[in-house]
Amino acid sequence: MDDLPYLRGLTVEQTEAVTDPARLLCIVAGPGSGKTTVLTRRIAFRGMDPEVAPKNTVAITFTNQAADELKARLAGLSMYELPWIGTFHSFAFLVPGRYLEELRRPVPHLITSKARLITAAAREDASLWRHFAKSGSDGANGLASTLAIGELTREIETAKANMVAPDGYESWHRTNRRETGLDPQAIATAWRSYERLKAATHQIDFDDLIVKAEAALRENPSFAQTIRWWYRHFYVDEFQDVNAQQIALLKQLVGEKPDLCVVGDPKQAIYTWNGAHPRLMLDLDQVFPGAAYRYLRANFRSVAEVVDLANAAAEGFADPAIARHGGVIHAKRPSGSPPRLHVFDSAEEEASFVARQIYASIANGAAPHSIAVLARTNLLLPQYQAALSARGIHNHVAGTAQIVSDSALKAATSHLRELLGPRGRLQDALTHLDDLIDEYKIDGFGGGAADSLAYFRQMAVEALRNEPRMDLTSFLNWFRVRAAESASASRNGVTLTTLHRAKGLEWDIVYLVAMEQGVLPHAKSTQPAAMEEEKRLFYVGITRARDHLYLTLARKRGKAERPASSFLSGLGALIQDGIPQKASTRRALEYIRAGKERLTTAEVIPLETDPVLETLKLWRRRRADDLGTAEETLLPDRAVHYLASNLPVDRDDLAVCPGVTREFLAEHTEALLTLLKALARARKARLPL
Repeated sequence: MDDLPYLRGLTVEQTEAVTDPARLLCIVAGPGSGKTTVLTRRIAFRGMDPEVAPKNTVAITFTNQAADELKARLAGLSMYELPWIGTFHSFAFLVPGRYLEELRRPVPHLITSKARLITAAAREDASLWRHFAKSGSDGANGLASTLAIGELTREIETAKANMVAPDGYESWHRTNRRETGLDPQAIATAWRSYERLKAATHQIDFDDLIVKAEAALRENPSFAQTIRWWYRHFYVDEFQDVNAQQIALLKQLVGEKPDLCVVGDPKQAIYTWNGAHPRLMLDLDQVFPGAAYRYLRANFRSVAEVVDLANAAAEGFADPAIARHGGVIHAKRPSGSPPRLHVFDSAEEEASFVARQIYASIANGAAPHSIAVLARTNLLLPQYQAALSARGIHNHVAGTAQIVSDSALKAATSHLRELLGPRGRLQDALTHLDDLIDEYKIDGFGGGAADSLAYFRQMAVEALRNEPRMDLTSFLNWFRVRAAESASASRNGVTLTTLHRAKGLEWDIVYLVAMEQGVLPHAKSTQPAAMEEEKRLFYVGITRARDHLYLTLARKRGKAERPASSFLSGLGALIQDGIPQKASTRRALEYIRAGKERLTTAEVIPLETDPVLETLKLWRRRRADDLGTAEETLLPDRAVHYLASNLPVDRDDLAVCPGVTREFLAEHTEALLTLLKALARARKARLPL
């Protein structure tokens, strides 16, 4: 068996995963462990069995790009017949279509412009439309309505991914403390109108595909039997990204005798906004009883020191099941350069340093495309892009094409032209854009229009630094040129991208920038589940680096002074210069033993204690006792978490804290600011320098 072409070059660990006879198998594959290689080899290996024919096999990916790579790899293994390979939605599109064809019913049309139909639904109620259109500010077809409809669309998509119906939306909104600029009741009402309009016009949207496919299989056993006869063997890549809706469809597809193999890494689950959760993979044996687990723990990508840092970062995960299910990786590569942390007084100094270092690396022979700058949000990237461009270094922002083509950005530029004229001052345009961003709470955190407008705004700020008198037309031309340059440099230039977009990619040299509290972790991530996802994002960022990893932060970014990220606490020994230690199997076992000890000593593993947060909670408790009021009434939990993350320095900063009232400010500002300044000094003193 060892000389089979599908097993050549594999490690023992990989070979066991490829050849495991289990019909229900979960392969937990750490970063750089050869996940895609194992998946393709297992499909090809099992395809040699006449009972597991490729024509009856389905391989599901999360992107068309991943599907194309899977097809290319399988073709490279000389498979004469390929299985069906595509995304969840592509496969789901086939199911209701076939069912309706059997019933001789017309197949619904797939909506090409969801926003247009949602707008039509919102217009059905005049008072409701005024809420979304913000009538009186820029008209019913203006930028404000475009932003509001965009937010409404994203809320509907997120709710559907979490298997929420319109009637349950308001309750779900409250329970999950959703931060929206729109009234939840208005969202629910508009959503109901949208569903009615779809039914009346015989249309379905992209999110309906999974729901309709699952319903067709669940409600029609004979049809489900037919589908299961055609498609009997299933593989799912990046399983940590599935949501409950997709799990429900998968259960209907595989039936009572499942033949299913899933591959993924719960430590890289970073799409909870779409309903994904690492627990869905960790608890696969509960959803599909009898599922076996295999683990790919060897990391072939990164030098030993980077792997050590990744393992140490994963130690901060609150969920002990991640450690139990293969939560530790070990390096197959020898020792190399240790990760380094650089702290600067300002964001400008930080960006200049990153550009200088990259310039030096390229001068010493590094290829620009082997270098990446990773940030928490798109909003941060323009400053680094400007610093690189100033030194003549080719670079590109991943996803620029989507940003430039975003409908909200197009509406924004059109609105600004009408408002200011083509030769209006860019500074004035920036003021109007800031008003809209404040109104809609846009900060580049939520994707879509938020990303596009935040990126556009920051590019305008960078342009004004170089040319304070620039007009709107000149800036728009400059912006388009920069976007075109970014697209042309995408293969040869330095990559600038967000941590979310970086997943699945790797570079020789990685700069993980803006490692400040309130940036990573993000200031909005105040709930425990959101904080855990921030930790997983940090883990993803670390594991993108092959040879060199630099972490940078600025004590002051814009007007805000921020302490170092809490994620850096306790990692100093692995980041500072010193004698590198190889991340051996022995060292990996030490992490495993530590995880097992935690599991046996406590039933519930608490979140990592933040002394700043605990101090603020104690201050609130004593104040509430003195005043004879409830702690939550004095200062709600969300406000305490915000204060701990951001440590405001003056009354204006304190006033924007969610949950802080005018009455609270009048009575407690002086005492609270004194405490916050002391906490900031204490936190800064613990920087792992």
